[in-house]
Amino acid sequence: MGKYRLFSLQYPRLSIFPQRISNVEDDKTRNTVKQSSPRILSYPNPANSEFNISIENILEKPNNLFLSDWKGQRYPITYDYDENNNKITAQINSNILISGIYFITCITQENIISSKILINHE
Repeated sequence: MGKYRLFSLQYPRLSIFPQRISNVEDDKTRNTVKQSSPRILSYPNPANSEFNISIENILEKPNNLFLSDWKGQRYPITYDYDENNNKITAQINSNILISGIYFITCITQENIISSKILINHE
C-alpha cells in the first residue's frame, strides 16, 4: 500500500481546512517552487436538498472519494476530474441522507484530505 501524508488539521469555526504546504524542490533548476495543497470546498453548507463539492489543486485522480457519517458508513461520490485545471467537481443529492454532520474524504497516493458538511433537512 502507498504511503500517505496527512495534512495538519485546524478547527476554526467548526470547519476543517488543510494547511498550506510545502516547498517542493525543482530538480532542473534547484529552485524552490511553492505548491498549494489540495483543498475541498463544499457549498452550500449547511445543505438542504443538494450540494456541490469542488477539490482544487489536486494533481492526480483520487484512489477514493467518499462521504461518511458519524458511524463511519461510507457513501461513494461520483465525480468529474479535470486534469487541465487539477480540479474535481461533484454534485450530491442530500435528500437520501439524514440530517447530521458528514465528512468528505479524498484519498490519493500522496494525500488524505477531509472536510465537513452539515446536512439540515427542515
